[in-house]
Amino acid sequence: MNRIYKLKFDKRRNELVIVSEITAGAGKEKSTGHLADLTALSPFRKLLGTLTPVALLTGLIAGLLPAMALAADLPTGGQIVGGQGSISTSGNQMTIHQQTQNMATNWHSFDIGKNNTVQFVQPNSSSVALNRVTGASGSQIMGILKANGQVFILNPNGVLFGKNARVDVGGLVA
Repeated sequence: MNRIYKLKFDKRRNELVIVSEITAGAGKEKSTGHLADLTALSPFRKLLGTLTPVALLTGLIAGLLPAMALAADLPTGGQIVGGQGSISTSGNQMTIHQQTQNMATNWHSFDIGKNNTVQFVQPNSSSVALNRVTGASGSQIMGILKANGQVFILNPNGVLFGKNARVDVGGLVA
């Protein structure tokens, strides 16, 4: 931290401001190179100076909470673009019924929360379900992923499996 500075009283703001040590004075007022006496500041300004870092930290945490809550959901924005099948959701479970040997689905996000289940019902054990994630965030698998065939999860932003995730599939590429 630069300890060489001057404090100058700004009449417009009615407070002391920090200025460079090489700044020329703009008027007849003199400034010192010593730490200002904070008792000259109003009680509101002292409180504001104390609460500002706390408010910034609180705002940062509050901004991250919705993103963390969204990661605890089921996949979103599923559109089957190759093959045939259907996607249904009931409570905390999503079921993808694959009707053809190969199926491709584009997802906005492919997250499985801690208490959620995604199940692929495929024609046989050699069936392949390709899942492409087009959203901007990585996939977080914290819950249960089930399939009787092969499941491919392609996400350029990565796929994270939590320590309590359960994967019960014929084959997995992530």
